[in-house]
Amino acid sequence: MAAPVGLTLAAMRDGLANGDFDAVALTESHLAAAEAAKPLNAYLAMCADRALDAARAADARRAKGGALPLDGLPMAVKDLFCTEGVATTAASKILDGFVPPYESTVTARLAAAGATAFRGPRTGSPPRCTAPIRSGCGARIAATSRPPKAGFQHTSL
Repeated sequence: MAAPVGLTLAAMRDGLANGDFDAVALTESHLAAAEAAKPLNAYLAMCADRALDAARAADARRAKGGALPLDGLPMAVKDLFCTEGVATTAASKILDGFVPPYESTVTARLAAAGATAFRGPRTGSPPRCTAPIRSGCGARIAATSRPPKAGFQHTSL
């Protein structure tokens, strides 16, 4: 059961609800697209095992009729949101080696809503930097490995 990449959240939600594909297939297709885009260096870490575990749990809930609002929807979470047990640097050498012992509010809420969040889009420059942003998300989108993302880019003016 192959799941397409590049669908909107609504189209993915509808495809899951209609049984066109399951959460595992959808997550695997997005992880494969992200892996194919690896030469662009758009992702710092993938956390594929966590995403696939969440997808299996989403499929189980859906099978029992208890789907959550974002159940099975793949989300790429930028490297500026702390993910418990996963190196989080916000693309800053100052944070090199930082592994948070807690979950950010953003990632905790995505998980609670059933999203199959995987780590990764590179933050282009450290937040509040005046240099131009070289966006990992932009590179990822250009390569069509486009799960919806949680994160933002800005520059100080």
